[in-house]
Amino acid sequence: MDPPTGTSSPDAEPQLRKSTRSSLREAFESLHLTMQLRVIALTAVTSTLLLVLVIGAHWDTRFARSEALDLARSRTASMAERLQAAGGGALDDLQGYPEFMASTFRLQSGEVLQRYVRADLIAERGARAPEALGWTTRPRGAWHWLMGYLALEPIYVESPVELGPNLSGTVSVVVDHRWIWHQGLHGLWQWPVALLIGVDLVKPVDVLQAAYDDALGVTAAFNLNLLRHLNRLLGADFDVRDWRHVAFFDPRASRIEMHLEARRALTVRWRGGERRFAAGERMHTEDSYKWRRGDFEALLREAGFRDLRAWTDEAGWFAVMLAAG
Repeated sequence: MDPPTGTSSPDAEPQLRKSTRSSLREAFESLHLTMQLRVIALTAVTSTLLLVLVIGAHWDTRFARSEALDLARSRTASMAERLQAAGGGALDDLQGYPEFMASTFRLQSGEVLQRYVRADLIAERGARAPEALGWTTRPRGAWHWLMGYLALEPIYVESPVELGPNLSGTVSVVVDHRWIWHQGLHGLWQWPVALLIGVDLVKPVDVLQAAYDDALGVTAAFNLNLLRHLNRLLGADFDVRDWRHVAFFDPRASRIEMHLEARRALTVRWRGGERRFAAGERMHTEDSYKWRRGDFEALLREAGFRDLRAWTDEAGWFAVMLAAG
């Protein structure tokens, strides 16, 4: 038998992809309908959010490109006007303009009178130096136009200079496309985040007690329904009649606690297990925290939100808060 060569069949990779897709489809179809809907909803929301972020980044990039080109045209026109009025001179110091890689004062004959290269790019001269550092005229061809339009390479901008009779030239700058993308992506990472949230504030204990242990038994029915849900999920044999709803306010934790308390000693069984409960033993089913406005605002600030606004009802029992990062 020939030993394995370590190379895979040309059909192996497509078969692997097909098998992976089949496994994912089977895993999805095995989910309960409710879970399938949740997965679909989560996928839709995530895809929409990513699309919004991509569109936002593209918009910010186009805006940054337009901003950089407007500045380039303004600076070259200003330098050209000054050089033309004086019959010559030196380029402006553009060290404080990270949008520009280089600038050139060039005669129509091709002679370069002055050349400026941004200080941090001088160290990149050699193999890593951008080709655009050598541009003294506009690069020709549709390819360069397309790459510049998409901000995938530096962009050349120039203004004409008339220095005297039969003597003319150009002042040019090379816009750094990396600056454009940095501005666009910076806007993406700094995407504004706002949180609108309702807050249940601290109120008199008798009001809280009546809300979570109401005379009609609405909250009790809600709490006891948990046992029916466990019976469906686990195949358990909880008998709702063996349990009672308990709710009370814990002032130290500033929360309402909800429990289910066994009315008698009993044993609950489910597929593969069982559990004994003593009479009066409780299962802790819910915590509902009640906040003081200042404490919740401090929590939001700790989470990184700075711009906070709040509205409350006349009694000060409930609040709606808007927090922006």
